[in-house]
Amino acid sequence: MLGAAWKWLGEEHVYCVSVKASDIFNDYGVTKNLTEALSKADVVVGHNSNRFDIKKLQTRMLKHRLPPIYLPNKKRVDTFSLVKSKFDIDHNDLSYCLKFCGLPVSKAAAPNWRLILEGDASELAYMRKYNKIDVIAGEGLYKHTRGWGDNHPDLRPILNVRDEAGAPVEVCRSCGHYDLREVDREYFVTGYKQVNQCQRCGGFTKTNIIKHKKPKSRN
Repeated sequence: MLGAAWKWLGEEHVYCVSVKASDIFNDYGVTKNLTEALSKADVVVGHNSNRFDIKKLQTRMLKHRLPPIYLPNKKRVDTFSLVKSKFDIDHNDLSYCLKFCGLPVSKAAAPNWRLILEGDASELAYMRKYNKIDVIAGEGLYKHTRGWGDNHPDLRPILNVRDEAGAPVEVCRSCGHYDLREVDREYFVTGYKQVNQCQRCGGFTKTNIIKHKKPKSRN
């Protein structure tokens, strides 16, 4: 694993690590740094990360005898899987999805992997810049599509938004925005759930069951 890059949602800084040109096949530092970052995340977002990135990382963790980290599916968002399951775009790679959605595409030419494996320091530096651009592009696609996900991790317990009096505030489960509008109801024997749509990401959030009011007794 030659390098890795990541960022925290909403922050500008992109973290990036790579192997050294003088020790190109020693990826222990890359593996350990990325493992520590993922272990701190509430939700892990990536493009084709479930099929590729996570497995690749875990393979190197096993190689370096690093302990496993807990990454349940409910805390992962794979924009590749989301796009593939929800839409019929001609290609599901990141650059094409960005172009299709009208989002900025700043992807540059891929690094020369042969030169990197030969220990070319300048090409290794270019790879780090390339990886950073990739992370920013992935964040853009995630923000644009997260409202479409049926199983987006519920951010409400993580954000724990409360008003000045300390009472919980109802926010979007997918992005944490407060501007929700009722669009539907799901009825049950004991009551109903109110279906609210976020006016920022478009995602749907359901309330707890609102019980039917009992009719007043007649004396």
